Amino acid sequence: MGFNWPQSHAKMREMKAEGGWAVVCTEECMIHPSSDYSPEPQARLWDDHDVKCLGLMVDAVHRHGALAGVQLAHNGVGAQNLFTRMTPIGPSDQSSVIGNPGQTRGMSKRDIQEFRRWHRNAALRAKRADADIIYVYA
Repeated sequence: MGFNWPQSHAKMREMKAEGGWAVVCTEECMIHPSSDYSPEPQARLWDDHDVKCLGLMVDAVHRHGALAGVQLAHNGVGAQNLFTRMTPIGPSDQSSVIGNPGQTRGMSKRDIQEFRRWHRNAALRAKRADADIIYVYA
């Protein structure tokens, strides 16, 4: 579901809120193209276009009085980037530990600054989508 099928994503989360859940979250939400979990159907906040898709889920959850949470994540070594084809990044050069074989590029200080900026931008986008709770998994 996620960004591929935002209506389905919203409806699935809405059912949880309708069923009485107090807080309904996205599961992991990709923050940047270098955190591509494809083919997993996850939410994402790579750019401002994704705010509208996430907003559908937030509005659906709010209709039933529940809080909407967004779980911002970048899986680094675990991100295969099968859709974006970007080289995965991580704390050091190493083999990918999840899924298809691959190689992770170690992050420079500049990469770490960018990583922090990606998290901040995604958090601001989640706020623009009216999320009530924003988790930041680094």
